[in-house]
Amino acid sequence: MDTSKPLNPWVIVEATPDDISKLTTRHIHALFTCWRTIGWCLRDWDEPDYGEQMYMKATAILKAELARRPHVPNKKESKALRQAAAKAKR
Repeated sequence: MDTSKPLNPWVIVEATPDDISKLTTRHIHALFTCWRTIGWCLRDWDEPDYGEQMYMKATAILKAELARRPHVPNKKESKALRQAAAKAKR
């Protein structure tokens, strides 16, 4: 997968595990956000079962990859870590 240009969220469904493991955590989070939005839109299709299957498959793939990676702290956690490191230096 070429990560230099915007990612098409539909490629996740056909991607191999090796392709997904090459993505950065930031890209995976972005794709996960896209798929949450797509999930709402897929419910309005003529075939909602197909849309639901695609959504569930994509989110399962992304969740599995994120589970293998180390935790990325959010803003609040990052701030607490920085403050603790600064306090330890004193």
